[in-house]
Amino acid sequence: MNSLMLGRSTLLTLLSYLLLATTISSHAGIKMKPTPVQGLDYQGQLLTGKYDATIPTAKSFLGFEVGKMTATPEQIVEIINAWDKMSDKVQLIEYARTHENRPLYYALISTAENLANVETIKTNIGKLAHPKGLSSTQAKKIINELPAISWMAYSIHGNETSGSDAALAAIYHLIASEEDDIKELLANSIIIIDPSMNPDGRARFTKTMQQSRSVAPSIDDQSTIHTGYWPYGRTNHYLFDLNRDFILGVHPESIGRVKAINQWYPQLMIDGHEMGSQSSYLFGPAREPINTHLSSVTTKWANVFASDQAASFDDKNWPYFTGEWFENLFPGYSNYAEYRGSLHILYEQARIAEDGVRQGNGRILTYQEAVHHQLISTMTNLKTLAKHSKELYQDFLEERRDNISATSQYANISYALPPTKNSKRMRGFIRLMELQGFELFSTTKEMSFANAVDHLGDTVTAKLPKGSIILRNRQPEARLLAAILEFDATIIKSVLVEERQKVLRDGSSVMYDTTAWNLTMMRGVEAYTIPTYINSNLVAYETPATPAAIVKKDKSIAYIVEGADDASVAYAARLMEQGVQVRVLDLKAELDGHTFSRGSVVVNRYDNEFFTGDLDTLIETTASELAVSAIAISSGLGTDDLPDIGGSHFQLLEQPKLAILSRGSINTYDFGAIWHSIDSNLGIRHSHLNMQTFSYTDLRRYNTLIIPDLSYGSLTESQLSTIKTWVKAGGTLIAIDDAINGLTAEKAKFSSVRQLKQAFNKIDEFDLHLQREWLAQQDDFKEIKDLWSHDAAAEINYPWSDGAKSKSEKLLKKQDDWLSRFSPSGAFVAARTDKKHWLTFGTADYLPVLMFDNPILMSDDSSEAVVRLGVYTEMDKSMWQGVVDTFKDKPVSRKVGWSTLPDEYQLKLRMSGLIWPEASQRMANSAYLTRERKGNGQIILFASQPVFRGSTMATNRLLLNAIVYGPGFGARSTVNP
Repeated sequence: MNSLMLGRSTLLTLLSYLLLATTISSHAGIKMKPTPVQGLDYQGQLLTGKYDATIPTAKSFLGFEVGKMTATPEQIVEIINAWDKMSDKVQLIEYARTHENRPLYYALISTAENLANVETIKTNIGKLAHPKGLSSTQAKKIINELPAISWMAYSIHGNETSGSDAALAAIYHLIASEEDDIKELLANSIIIIDPSMNPDGRARFTKTMQQSRSVAPSIDDQSTIHTGYWPYGRTNHYLFDLNRDFILGVHPESIGRVKAINQWYPQLMIDGHEMGSQSSYLFGPAREPINTHLSSVTTKWANVFASDQAASFDDKNWPYFTGEWFENLFPGYSNYAEYRGSLHILYEQARIAEDGVRQGNGRILTYQEAVHHQLISTMTNLKTLAKHSKELYQDFLEERRDNISATSQYANISYALPPTKNSKRMRGFIRLMELQGFELFSTTKEMSFANAVDHLGDTVTAKLPKGSIILRNRQPEARLLAAILEFDATIIKSVLVEERQKVLRDGSSVMYDTTAWNLTMMRGVEAYTIPTYINSNLVAYETPATPAAIVKKDKSIAYIVEGADDASVAYAARLMEQGVQVRVLDLKAELDGHTFSRGSVVVNRYDNEFFTGDLDTLIETTASELAVSAIAISSGLGTDDLPDIGGSHFQLLEQPKLAILSRGSINTYDFGAIWHSIDSNLGIRHSHLNMQTFSYTDLRRYNTLIIPDLSYGSLTESQLSTIKTWVKAGGTLIAIDDAINGLTAEKAKFSSVRQLKQAFNKIDEFDLHLQREWLAQQDDFKEIKDLWSHDAAAEINYPWSDGAKSKSEKLLKKQDDWLSRFSPSGAFVAARTDKKHWLTFGTADYLPVLMFDNPILMSDDSSEAVVRLGVYTEMDKSMWQGVVDTFKDKPVSRKVGWSTLPDEYQLKLRMSGLIWPEASQRMANSAYLTRERKGNGQIILFASQPVFRGSTMATNRLLLNAIVYGPGFGARSTVNP
């Protein structure tokens, strides 16, 4: 068998060298050779010692030493599959497929004896992780028998390549080394290596490197061989940062990876990254802010591992650092495993493409040295784990016992979610809870709990109908559950002081990521925090049966799908794409014994008299795909004054012909999120237009255009002129975040919406419009009682105070310059919705909106403020009387920022995350979503990204409504296709 292996190895080596010759000869037509540069050749040696000659080296496949060049995803897969067949020390497990259908593997590495026993090992780990009923004697025996378990993961960002090449070196070293220390390590460990977490991004980046490669190596880190170009290689197929997806669970890479990690409860998890090329090497522990749900045990062991890792780097005379920019507040990185009991260590190597980079000290840091740094870190951490594994298991067990204890900090907290008609959204939330292995229950009867806290932070009585979802925090995964479901993450005072100091000093921040992420707000589902351990009238949650796709009826005249469900938008879009005429209800209706929400989707037989296909079968198939029920009705007469099927409240839609602007200065993340939302929520055809060649584009082919957020700059005058002409002809324009800037400039004469900084000369007009808008939404008016008087009215209640003095434009600008310094770095803001507007179909009275440093939009009579930041709540009588008393005999006049507050109401704004008072005042009552007519078309503006990381489902519904319903609701006539 060995001779056969050697023969195959020799053949592979020859083939690899032929491949390398082809690669290196890409400049064969050029005879010039590069001049020599000292320092380009790394003098260190990655692998040393005696190796099993029957295991071929990575070089025998690649044709070059590991780290000399970057291995492609295809090469990595070929090599690890070959090793899997040749060695009994490795088992390769495919755990997922990427969007581009590339396989994702992890390699189990240990002795043959340990690998034969993996199911027993996993079972025993599970007993420690769920210790209810586990005796001390049983636990001690399990700990003594268990090997150390580590999960070593690399290159989740595709353009941070050194980790994956180090993984190849590490796998070979572990399975082929014949040194005693490695044999002992394998005997006492199961090492899991996830060598290439983002092969789609890596493939994109390695291709750009090949395309950018010159005869002479480029050691300039500004060269495209190092930077790449739009859309870059960092992200996955849909341009998502996969290192933010571990709790959001949007992508198959993350879903498969989390399922695999959660089976193993690794004691150690490392994540190999890269950072700025002029830096050195970072590893844990992190600095503050640190999430309060991380155990203090984590810090203890982080310091032990850091000490050994530092010693290894000192031996090599390599520079490194810990902490600094590395904080640990957001639980959605790969470090989510820390909340499940793992020790997580981040590696950040200065990012070096394969040519190497000259750093500020004049030294060239080669790619091979970068790989060596990652390899040494890997081997050092593995040996430290093997040395302390039993102690780590004991700490793990104690933490897990505490999590389920009646005396823990999590003992008396539960989260409750009432049932909803939005089945798609609730299914998505529950899927994430099940992905993390949380214990879920549902109520068997109606229940009520005082002292519950809602999303607005108010203490209320939560009335929970039968079938409500309950997640009790007292469970084995208590720390992770609390970290991702608590409405507000605690940030200690010293961090807040430092944060404010930085903002004031130079506008910087200690926050590395968003400060708000709780998944009930992210997913847009109603929830309550209840300060008790709910332990009665519960059953284990079971997935409800899929509703019947179609409920038929004799002599039916139409089918209707409930509009509260997000899936109804896809139902409408997919039917229109297949030639079906579709309508949408813009008002609640009761038809043929069924009640339907506004936004419900109607397919009328009368409209589809000439449809050539089988309408009933198509409706059933489409409804089945989307898990909705199409209800047949045989009478179109509405109950009482509610709509009848032939009336104006049944709006005929027009099929969206959609394009999205891409490339150039378009924000890759926002573009990718919109693209993914369309593909995953609608599945309809659309086009990606190149911003750089936009002037050559015939927009007449489309009736809907989305301009995602811009990373820099703004639309040119020529681009604006082209889009303006198209909108006036009937197009629906949807612009997001900083793409708004050019549209709202007064000189552009495009949108009537203004940004706050442009509106100080008309601030009173905007405030007056706001008051009129508020009054128009009231259900009762005190003027009605005087309506029938025969006397002329002696007094009028104006929506302003005669005693209030307006601030000067100069002062308003000065104040705004100050307030704008305190913009949030990711916080949920409560936003009220216009429940009579078609853009708010399927939405609640108020929504969680994730805000950053976004445009502050001002809307007056010329536009519709569909969603505004801030929710009015009525003050109790004593609170209002206290306000009145402060004004004594003067008229009450209260303002938040530029806007006047209505009497007897307060404005709720912050839902979750860090929002300084200055930021809340600046944002209050500004518009989040606006819509206005322009000629025959319309302009729809979103102040922030509506589908952040594919997860903000409440605002995503607004975007889906704009895309699918916009051409039918907002435009007078269609653009000529």
